[in-house]
Amino acid sequence: MFVIIRSISSELFLATRSLFPIFILGNCIVLTHADPSKLSSNENQVRSAYKNASLQVMYVPAKGDSLYHLEEEEQADRQGEWKDLFLSVCEDSELFQSVSFEERADIQIRVKVVEQEAENRSIGYLLSKGYGFRPYREEGSFLVSTDFYDSEGNHLGSVDLSEKYEYYYQIFFLFLMPFYLPSWEYDSLARYMAVKTLQTAQAQGIFKKPVPSSLKKDKN
Repeated sequence: MFVIIRSISSELFLATRSLFPIFILGNCIVLTHADPSKLSSNENQVRSAYKNASLQVMYVPAKGDSLYHLEEEEQADRQGEWKDLFLSVCEDSELFQSVSFEERADIQIRVKVVEQEAENRSIGYLLSKGYGFRPYREEGSFLVSTDFYDSEGNHLGSVDLSEKYEYYYQIFFLFLMPFYLPSWEYDSLARYMAVKTLQTAQAQGIFKKPVPSSLKKDKN
């Protein structure tokens, strides 16, 4: 690799150097069986009876049956990604008039994301697996558990989803540089699970306000 760099012009070297971060981060592949095409569209969708939603999202890395401690920055980044993604999906769904991270709202959506077999995927960690030249494979899964509560704290229902993934990487894998970024696949899988969570909740009738018991008695 270094012989090639020395033989090119200075302009091309500067361009190649600017792509180096993409080169390092782009040589990973995330494979999953999730199929976004099977999700229904938002057309003709009935709005939720709950107008304002509050969102709580917690990301928990795990390995086996134990918690796994990520580096502080990586933990914050992953939690932030899931929070932003669920917020975006809730807003795009047009189920609610407003969605925020405020505690008080008509409906509370509490999401817990557990990543099984999580890893600190820093440069040092990637280099430790075959020094960047040997392909490396990992398996893991996301468990997304979502509970819905009304403003009085009554539990409206829950949705539990899980998706397995396979993670491949080889740092010095020229074919993928700079045309592939693994973050696209990670975001795609996470967004798929967020959309499926809302659609499953809607199918279960969670977004319909329950009929008061007094009205039920009057009908009988």
